[in-house]
Amino acid sequence: MRNTIKRNPDPRVQRFFARLLTREVLAYLAAGLLLATAIGVAGEEVVRHLGALESWVAGLGAWSLVAFVALLVAGTTVFVPVSLLSILAGVLFGFELGTLAVVVGYLLGALLQYELARRGLRARVQRLLASRPSLLAIQAAVLRREFGLQVLLRLTPLNPATANYMLGASGVRLGPYLLASLVHVPSLALEVYLGYAGRHAARLAESGSAGLHLRELSMIVALCAGVSALVIASRLARKAIAGAVAADAAAVEATRDASAGSSDAAR
Repeated sequence: MRNTIKRNPDPRVQRFFARLLTREVLAYLAAGLLLATAIGVAGEEVVRHLGALESWVAGLGAWSLVAFVALLVAGTTVFVPVSLLSILAGVLFGFELGTLAVVVGYLLGALLQYELARRGLRARVQRLLASRPSLLAIQAAVLRREFGLQVLLRLTPLNPATANYMLGASGVRLGPYLLASLVHVPSLALEVYLGYAGRHAARLAESGSAGLHLRELSMIVALCAGVSALVIASRLARKAIAGAVAADAAAVEATRDASAGSSDAAR
């Protein structure tokens, strides 16, 4: 029976992920264009404000990290894109501290959203999923192949908070859920690095330094390599999830047909 199940990727799920990917790419392009315009038009002013902001953050000391983690938890819980907050962390704290703050805030937010969906918002989340057949199909597939599809889901352009609420409402176990959430860390680190690189580019433009030095070249290479790796991983993950959804739908249909055949034979 298993060999007869059709495993071609579900076109509905593929279209769903394609729309999400288009929105994400457009958002990144808009952010890059805005940054380039700001640096080109008012580079000195941008650097001056960055310096003032960094001084204010430094004055807060460790409390600035605590406040940012709280902001990230609260923001992502109401669907503020974690990518936006990750880039901001790179601008404010640099790469190392920014990544630490984002990862801690992301995991705490994932835990909060899981508990909200599991204990207080399950019925509401399920009603919302019922209006989004693609998400409902993905949720059903996750329940059949719990950990593997959770890992793949973290590599797609689906908003992490949406995934967290969906998985929490589905009743997946907390341990595998948090473990799968760690798969998103490289993407978060890349977004933090993007903010850090943007801050460095603004200062470089303001100083009037001509040409690219080894540090700038290494930053560009690192960004390109990271983006390329994530794009490839995301493409494979989207295809695998669409295939799993199609296979599960075929399995359900085959089981239904077998049950109907047994009922007819019994008659």
